[in-house]
Amino acid sequence: MILNNIIALVFHMLVIVLSTVGLAILVALSPYIGGLITSLPIRILIAVFWILTYIFLGTRLKISQRAKWDFRSGSLIALIGILLLIYSLINIGLRMEIPEDLSYHAIPLNIFLNPIYQIFFMLGISFNQPVRFISCFIPSLLIGIGLRYKRIKSQGLYQKTT
Repeated sequence: MILNNIIALVFHMLVIVLSTVGLAILVALSPYIGGLITSLPIRILIAVFWILTYIFLGTRLKISQRAKWDFRSGSLIALIGILLLIYSLINIGLRMEIPEDLSYHAIPLNIFLNPIYQIFFMLGISFNQPVRFISCFIPSLLIGIGLRYKRIKSQGLYQKTT
């Protein structure tokens, strides 16, 4: 389980880099394809792409002996997200919206949850403190879904061959 947590964190960091590069490309190309990017079907496709990326990465983890540990494989991601959220809440306070003059305290959390924020942005979900809290658990949940899918698929194949 600890190895899966570390691998899941590395996967999450890779997704952060990819989503940041993807965002930079979309911003750079927006003068040329801005109308296409703002269309609802494209926004949904981009959101589904990031969701499926996390689920796919969950299928790359090792299956443990106990099925209840499948959704704990991304718990390190959630823990780091919660710690970054606590840091920002300590410095910003319990406000629903982050004031512009204090927004630099939320930058580490925003970078860490960039792929999830992109999903929310593409789906039109606004950012506030409860959404930031929920966002900390979404990568773990999606990776757990991928790992559970891998478990179900491997058990299904095993039952067919015997």
